Amino acid sequence: MKIKELNKWINNQKIKNKMSISKINIMDILNWKIDSKKIYNKNKSFFSIIPFKFTDSQKTTWFQPLIIQKEVGILGILKKRYRSLDYYLLQAKVEPEI
Repeated sequence: MKIKELNKWINNQKIKNKMSISKINIMDILNWKIDSKKIYNKNKSFFSIIPFKFTDSQKTTWFQPLIIQKEVGILGILKKRYRSLDYYLLQAKVEPEI
């Protein structure tokens, strides 16, 4: 696919995939469960958010949640070299803007 065709496709996707979003209370999310161990979809689809404790070799400790996702699909990677730099497109999908 030529870069001109790719840009046209991306712009068409932006037009076709408009969405509106609004913040809600986390306890009001339908079909999602929150317990002391994780946040997950009750149908066990999508992803889970699980908290972890990390300790590195210098004994520095920190806590952070990780997104655990069992996704199956085809990953295509596009690369363009521009002014001696490489640019990559790894995934094209609709993402809400907040």
